[in-house]
Amino acid sequence: MDAVPEWTFLTFNALFWLRLIMVVLFWGFFIGVLLRYNNATGNDFKVIDLLMENGRASKWAVIIMAAFGLSCVVMTGWFLNQVLQWSDFLAFLGVWIAPLIAKMFANGGSNATK
Repeated sequence: MDAVPEWTFLTFNALFWLRLIMVVLFWGFFIGVLLRYNNATGNDFKVIDLLMENGRASKWAVIIMAAFGLSCVVMTGWFLNQVLQWSDFLAFLGVWIAPLIAKMFANGGSNATK
């Protein structure tokens, strides 16, 4: 069995944690930018509106956002563990991206004129 060179200080476990920290920092930056945009003066859109319907919390919206968050965590875990396959990624896109695109182009693609 070959000996591990002395300069090899990053083991698989260390690389896993390094990648995990990088992902957490990215999401922290993304959420920070989103919250800064949310609190900007003159901005009518609030992030909490994604979970509200007619001024009340929407159970359906909360379920959908929680499912999206959970699936993102699972996909990130699979990516970090290097077990993510193209079929998994395409299924994720099909479940989350295809309905959004379909909704954008349904009924003429814009609700602004209605």
